[in-house]
Amino acid sequence: MEVFFKENWHSLFPTDIGLSLSTATLVPTFNQTIDSIMISLPLPTMTAQAYQPRIEPRSLHIDPVECLMIQGYGSTLSPFFSECLETLFGVAFPLKFHQKAMGNSFDLPHLEGIWWTENGKPVSQVREEEWHWKLFFTMPNTVEKYMLDQTLDRIEEKGRLKQLHRLDWMTLNEGMVVQALHLGAYAQERGTIARMQLYMELNNLEICGHHHEIYLNDPRITNKDQLRTILRYPVRQRD
Repeated sequence: MEVFFKENWHSLFPTDIGLSLSTATLVPTFNQTIDSIMISLPLPTMTAQAYQPRIEPRSLHIDPVECLMIQGYGSTLSPFFSECLETLFGVAFPLKFHQKAMGNSFDLPHLEGIWWTENGKPVSQVREEEWHWKLFFTMPNTVEKYMLDQTLDRIEEKGRLKQLHRLDWMTLNEGMVVQALHLGAYAQERGTIARMQLYMELNNLEICGHHHEIYLNDPRITNKDQLRTILRYPVRQRD
């Protein structure tokens, strides 16, 4: 599987939902829903083995995890993509704040994405309109689907988020994976993936799932050569 290119993917963190991201703080303002709330973001998941940003490829087992997810298709530059991302953020933060008010505080982790094509071709070999994707946040085991349903009931009354019907609760069960930290522009992922493929070849592994990315910083405010992205592929032993 080859890497896809997202040279102009500045809509990854849409400005129209008022999100300002740095390595230390998040300041979300969802129109009239949430105004000027400061959240500490100590990158809690970075201490977990699955999210340690190691440059050299390695294999590890990922336990099943519950996720708040939105699924769609097409170019990341389309209005539809922006609406889906706005919906994901527009539900994730109210869910977090509602749980905090109930005494169940947690830090929202990094945004993640899974990418594929319907015919199995590498994303780089087809038009952007043929891309399929899932964007999601992993959830702690203290957050359950019924809590999301409660949050959605309150949000639906406002009628502001256009793609709520695409939002879902997903169990991600990747099992054995190979992952590595990519440093630099998304368009330069090919070299990192080549090292991952060599590691798989040397360890008799083959890819058995979709291209998975974990975004460790914000492409709007980070130079391309300083972007940090964990790349991950589900794998299995080759026969």
